[in-house]
Amino acid sequence: MSRRVRLARSAIGDLDDIWDYIAIENHSQVAADNLIDEFDGHFNLLLTWPLIGEAVDHLRLGTRRTVVRKRFLAFYEPS
Repeated sequence: MSRRVRLARSAIGDLDDIWDYIAIENHSQVAADNLIDEFDGHFNLLLTWPLIGEAVDHLRLGTRRTVVRKRFLAFYEPS
């Protein structure tokens, strides 16, 4: 059975919003693409080491968070 990352609809919307913001503010679709690629790479890292993120059970039991880049956090639930 292969493991994969499943993104919530809200996460997909957040990534779309981040892409739009970076592309508009920096006038660079390349910078926006690079950031989304960084998220994708980080998500794939979580497949190998799902417990690498910090437990944040006070937010929701079983939830973890990890820093993708200084200003961006990813919240996830390993399964």
